[in-house]
Parts: sequence; C-alpha cells; structure tokens
Amino acid sequence: MKTSIEYSDLTREHQQAAQIPPRMRRGIWTRVREVSFNAERYVKIAMPVDTGRARASWGHSTPPASPADGIWEENERDLSITQGSRVEYIEQLNQGSSQQAPAGFIDAIERRAAEELANKIADDMARLL
Repeated sequence: MKTSIEYSDLTREHQQAAQIPPRMRRGIWTRVREVSFNAERYVKIAMPVDTGRARASWGHSTPPASPADGIWEENERDLSITQGSRVEYIEQLNQGSSQQAPAGFIDAIERRAAEELANKIADDMARLL
C-alpha cells in the first residue's frame, strides 16, 4: 500500500508546481517533507502490531528494497513524496481486519496530512505577502 503527500494534488495541476518561484519552492518542499515525516510517524504509531512487521516496514528503506521493505520516494521537481509498505496485508489492516485500529486509519492520516500541508503552505504564503 502506498500513500502520497503531493502539493500537486492540492492544485490538481503539475504545471503550477513548475511555475512556483525558487524561493517559494524551497519553502514548500520543506513543508512537504515535514508533513510527510509526520504522517509516517502517525502511521507507525497507529499501525496494529502482532509481529511488528507491518509497522517496521512502513516508510524509509535503503535501496535495494526487498518485498518487505518500506516505500519512500521523493520527487522534489513535482513537490511530492510517496510512502508506504510492500507488506501485502497492510491493505487489509487499513480495511479494518484488526481490532487494534479502525478501518481507514491510513486513509484518515493521509487526509489529515493533506489538510495540514495545505494549511501550512497557505500560512507561509500569507506571511510572504
């Protein structure tokens, strides 16, 4: 399962990301990374634990990745980070197969992260104007 925090999702247009002035892009990229790291932490905290494999596999992995490793792909040009896990049963955990976490817990974290990112970028922009 993968989840992404992307500035481009907030605007629905990759072209706008390319037109952002360099100084603003650096600030937005810093915010994208900050929110992504927080989302990774929240997923790890919320992840149901039996053996700990799912929790340990979410997020950062050093290449080359194995099927049990996490997913963390940064694309500064598109101002996006994709994170997740290659553990096959995480999708079922997110659908509510464990009583340790509610159904959709990863989806809820993704939504909150997108809102947090939008708010932080809006606040930063307001300070610049």
